[in-house]
Amino acid sequence: MDRKQAESDIVDVFKLYGATSSPKISKLGSTADGKVFELWILSELLEEIAGKGYTIQYSHPGSTIPLPGGPCKLDQNSPHFDVFAPGSNGALWQVFLSVEFRTLGAKILDKSGPSSHGSGGSHLSSYHEIDVGVFKGVQADGRPQHDQVVLATECKAVRKGDKSLVRGALGMRRELSYLTHSQPSAFDSGLPVNANPPSVVRLVCAYSWMDQYSGSPSVYSVDVIHRAP
Repeated sequence: MDRKQAESDIVDVFKLYGATSSPKISKLGSTADGKVFELWILSELLEEIAGKGYTIQYSHPGSTIPLPGGPCKLDQNSPHFDVFAPGSNGALWQVFLSVEFRTLGAKILDKSGPSSHGSGGSHLSSYHEIDVGVFKGVQADGRPQHDQVVLATECKAVRKGDKSLVRGALGMRRELSYLTHSQPSAFDSGLPVNANPPSVVRLVCAYSWMDQYSGSPSVYSVDVIHRAP
């Protein structure tokens, strides 16, 4: 990963929407490559969305986008990007960093009642973090439901790794959707997924070692991608 190029790309894209990257970004050591990579993936996603004809607005024009932090609930007052379809006044999607979603498993436990499992749907396993997420229909603060996730991206800037990262992405897919027949995704009607709800799940790595793990996960509509500046 070319760190300087990543920082330059981040600044250029954020400027388009009236946002600035954190002034701390250039002072971060190599241990913070992951944070820079997440911001770069966010900038790439914004360009991808804009390329589909959508309008993007930053929620806090002129202010700084915070560095990615720990997992948190979705807060409508925190910095994010609103996405508008052509001719629409209401946001179709919202793009957030480091938001936890409430899992499909938790929804099932809610329906089966508290006697099914001791902690029911409030157990700590009932929510997981999305590094860069696109959400729909979220009206209030809190954790979006699994069927409100349009796209979930896991970002990894590790130089060496193993298939445990892939297992994590597969686990996220399972907690977002059932495996089903191919259908248009919620993110792009031209992009089919074998999932219901039809969210898109991406595991993006800054280094090419991840390429060798891209085969089998694709059956479950987990896109394992090597991408870096």
